[in-house]
Amino acid sequence: MLQTIGTKIYGMFHLAKARLNNEDGAELMEWIGMCLVVLALMGAIITFFNSSGSEGIGEKIQDFITTQIGNLSNDG
Repeated sequence: MLQTIGTKIYGMFHLAKARLNNEDGAELMEWIGMCLVVLALMGAIITFFNSSGSEGIGEKIQDFITTQIGNLSNDG
């Protein structure tokens, strides 16, 4: 039984390797990865701006930048 599982895993590995040797397949995987990263960043930004009640986006950006400049100008 263990030998058949090993054979199946070996076959799946070679199938995946053959598909990735094709440049079109590798390029598609890169595009999918980049799209997922962009979606994750957009989700994080939306969550950041929706985290506190009724302030507008401009006010939140201004408060964030002011806080960061204050942290840089102070010793801690």
